[in-house]
Amino acid sequence: MARDRGGGYGEAVAKALPNAVQVADRWHRNENASHAFLGSVRKSMHDIRKVLGAAIINPALLTRAEKLQHDGWLRREETNAAVMALANGHVSIMEIVRRTGLSRGTVRQMVRGRRGDVFRSRESSLDNYLPALDTLWTAGCHKARKSGGT
Repeated sequence: MARDRGGGYGEAVAKALPNAVQVADRWHRNENASHAFLGSVRKSMHDIRKVLGAAIINPALLTRAEKLQHDGWLRREETNAAVMALANGHVSIMEIVRRTGLSRGTVRQMVRGRRGDVFRSRESSLDNYLPALDTLWTAGCHKARKSGGT
């Protein structure tokens, strides 16, 4: 019997069809796998970005909007580090909530590793061209088009 998870479905199937084998339906199986994968990636993003060289940001090159976003990210990183230091010092979640003023849900997510470095699933349309653009910039080409060209 393929069924949804939770909601008493398992109990109902067990009562109605006691000999039936219960399995998760395809959508829930994929949802569970996706959730597990994204959780693992989220926990590892800081290390992944270091390896890729994407962990270093030059604030001087950011637009005003990007700078605001980056400043917010830095504040969240400081908060995450403070919460994790308390948690690693065996301070209870409720005590961390009292000390930081954060919600219990937020602290719980941080402590369980679900709210660290932000996983950005959106790619820029320029990502494929960045290596070539970096090469051109390093070679001294700082204009969008060469004079006389199109």
